[in-house]
Amino acid sequence: MKNFIIDHKKGFTILIGVIIAVIIGTGVVLGLTTQYQGNQYYGKVNNPVSQKISYDSDKTAQGKYYEYRIPAYTLNSKGHVIHKTLTVDSMVGEKFTNGHYIEMTVSQTKGVTKYQRVSFSQIPKEIRPLVK
Repeated sequence: MKNFIIDHKKGFTILIGVIIAVIIGTGVVLGLTTQYQGNQYYGKVNNPVSQKISYDSDKTAQGKYYEYRIPAYTLNSKGHVIHKTLTVDSMVGEKFTNGHYIEMTVSQTKGVTKYQRVSFSQIPKEIRPLVK
């Protein structure tokens, strides 16, 4: 029976180790989520800066796409506004409408990974005056 009893010091040490592992694991998961899935940025569409031709693997032209540079804003974890100018390529054949509002998902490793049109009311209140 004595072999199965853990003294208080060992039990406390094990408990502290488990708590530290959970904290580190949570931090790693949150860091990877931000790095790969991204943060939401909001901006207002302007005129394209360039027009390009898309080609498939056989070097056959697939159509035109447009490149935009959009001043974009997000809120950090403390509620402070962060500004970036983002480069966004439209899908082949799609041209954004100048003056529309856009939400972009931005990954630290891949840049803009997703975008969609949003209404002004869908933009966080702290960012609205900056994109108007």
